[in-house]
Amino acid sequence: ASLFSPLPPPAPSTPAVRTLAPQRGSHPAIRKLCRSYALNLTTGANTRTLSMLSAFGSVVSTFTPSPSSVPSHDLLSCLKENFTLLTASRPHSISMGNAFSSLKSHVTSIPPNTPWPSVQASAQAHIAEYAEKVRLATAAVGRLGAEKVRPGSAVLTYGCSSAAVEVFRHAALVESKSFEVWVVDCGPFWPGRRCVSALSDLPGVRLHYVSYSGLSYAMQRVSLVLCGCSALLSNGHVLAAAGTQGVAMVARKKRIPVLALCETYKFSKKVQLDAFTWNELLPSSSSSPPDDVKGLGVRYDVTREVEGVVCEMGYVPGTSVAVILREME
Repeated sequence: ASLFSPLPPPAPSTPAVRTLAPQRGSHPAIRKLCRSYALNLTTGANTRTLSMLSAFGSVVSTFTPSPSSVPSHDLLSCLKENFTLLTASRPHSISMGNAFSSLKSHVTSIPPNTPWPSVQASAQAHIAEYAEKVRLATAAVGRLGAEKVRPGSAVLTYGCSSAAVEVFRHAALVESKSFEVWVVDCGPFWPGRRCVSALSDLPGVRLHYVSYSGLSYAMQRVSLVLCGCSALLSNGHVLAAAGTQGVAMVARKKRIPVLALCETYKFSKKVQLDAFTWNELLPSSSSSPPDDVKGLGVRYDVTREVEGVVCEMGYVPGTSVAVILREME
């Protein structure tokens, strides 16, 4: 357990989340999203970010500033309180942090003498624009990633990545390619089942579903590995679902290329060499160890075993993160 001591404790249970709502600024959409986070019903970096932006849109649309306050400052305080509530239900992802930082910067830049209707319209427009940016980026990653899927080939993916699903859907529906997809999955949440469900209706796609213990067997039958990720760090390392490192290492041993699918809004200036500097502990209820054993698990791991990264800007090496972030600024 000492290995995990630097990490924050697991997110509280849903009943506990209800008691964390601040007296001022709490919004029903935020409380509903907190429960969804705590129950692991809303997962994945893109889905969590889009759901957060949607909830913030509801907050802005119903918020009324104090008569004696600066509207933009009052709104910023409200948004911070609601973001704190979300973080209390489950630590925010890097993508969520980037989206919220963008929203904060936008609201902060609004002149203090701007009337509330203009502040409200500006904040709502920024939220909608950022959400559209996320959707378009995922679509672009799907289009570019589909170019790597050759007709008749077999591709392996791990868990459930919305970007990977977009790649396969584009390759099958738009480019009319026939290929195989091997979905490798593991507990305690088994996200690969959602991936199989999302791909089951694609024409020309043959699906295989295996547990993590069958990874070596599946790797013998594929020619490409596509993995989603939660973030791409400044040192080129990929922060992804726990188990991705093992998938990438097996692929490298068999000389199979591994491509990470990552939209640029997930790029981070952080540098992380291992999974213990920062991570998220799983709730104790996610596993059932013996009574005399304390169950511990993490959501993410860090890997550098990738050939390259597919983002909406094209195919880039992982080490180009710092350059791209500087250009985006």
